[in-house]
Amino acid sequence: MGIGKSLKRGLGFFGEALEEGVAFGKKSFLDVLKYYIVSGIAMLAAMVVAGVAAFASFLLLFAFSEIAAYALAGLFVLAGLLIGMAYSYAATFGATEFIYHNKRVGYFEGKNVDVAFRWSAFWIGIIIVLGGLAIGGTYLLLPSLGSSMILLVLAACLAPIPIMLVLVFIMYYVGQELAIKKLGPIAAIRGSYRLVKNNLWETLVFSIGLAILAGLVQVPVLIVAMIVENLATLATAASGGILAIAGFGVIALSVLFRILFGLAVNAGVLIVTVVFYKKIAGDRIKTKKAS
Repeated sequence: MGIGKSLKRGLGFFGEALEEGVAFGKKSFLDVLKYYIVSGIAMLAAMVVAGVAAFASFLLLFAFSEIAAYALAGLFVLAGLLIGMAYSYAATFGATEFIYHNKRVGYFEGKNVDVAFRWSAFWIGIIIVLGGLAIGGTYLLLPSLGSSMILLVLAACLAPIPIMLVLVFIMYYVGQELAIKKLGPIAAIRGSYRLVKNNLWETLVFSIGLAILAGLVQVPVLIVAMIVENLATLATAASGGILAIAGFGVIALSVLFRILFGLAVNAGVLIVTVVFYKKIAGDRIKTKKAS
């Protein structure tokens, strides 16, 4: 299929996905939003518990062994990150299944939790390995770098950006592959790569179009919210008593609104993305059967 036909097909799928997504959202948007709220609460709760445990263990052990204190605190943080990510992902996987099958799924359905744990452990492991290599490499090279250290660190920070952008695009459908097919991390990445490869221009049109649309919805609201917060901050600083309390209340409500609005935008994006994924994946299956 030529590029022109692929772009036209992508625009057609994008319009259909928006239309069907809006129709689905009219009936079930609040249900999808609840999944996102539960996802955020799960992550926050796990990190708070892990942070308290890490801080307490650090205080108790530091007088006896600094190494043990840092090690145990670090383990608590990693455990909290793993658990929080897993249950947060599990809730969003449930939302994905709900949109795809139009059938309610539990927030922490067992299979989704299992897939989410493997996915979370996969990325935490990669981060630990890459972090260890970076620290070890810096430690070994530090004596011979001298004044070049700053330039090397800057280059090391900037170099992965193009690679990360490509990886993010390749993994565009990973969430759907994990949630719908219950694949492992590597298999899900491969599945997403195949979908992107076979529908490159369609995916490009859709991802750019959806990003622009989400930005047009989100940015003006966030700008207004930030202006309100800044005005409330100035009013609070210039006043006292009840007015200061009211100012803090306005700021808190504005921050809460920004969080909920961001979750709402993410819920809308997920609905349209899953509908588009269903079209792309279904179209691929039909093509294979026809051949």
